[in-house]
Amino acid sequence: LKAARIYLGHQGIKLSHTPPHQHAQRVERHVRTMKDRGRTILASIPYILPQKLQGEVYRAAIQHINSLPSTHPNTTPTLQVENRKLDLTKQHVIPFGTIIQIHTPKQPNSSYPRGELGIILGPSECTY
Repeated sequence: LKAARIYLGHQGIKLSHTPPHQHAQRVERHVRTMKDRGRTILASIPYILPQKLQGEVYRAAIQHINSLPSTHPNTTPTLQVENRKLDLTKQHVIPFGTIIQIHTPKQPNSSYPRGELGIILGPSECTY
């Protein structure tokens, strides 16, 4: 525990203790916010998302929350933790769950399909 405390201290993270059987209200609020965003995303898509992709909904919600400014002006959690700034000129605004057609490389003859169906699961890492 001491090594973890030292490492987290170097990262600027300060540990605090909560009494037994007490909930940290701030953490609970963040979890509720993430769940609300995830449910909103699920309600906005016009089909039932496969169960194995349900986790991607919450990953996208957290990524969206972390890309917005929070308590510190002119900075975001993503910039503070990962030192990456969102480049809005490269950020494509395609909603989560949008069905798209993905181009496949040239096929041996014209009877093969030229694309496959896909689902947008959030912004890609190349948008930073």
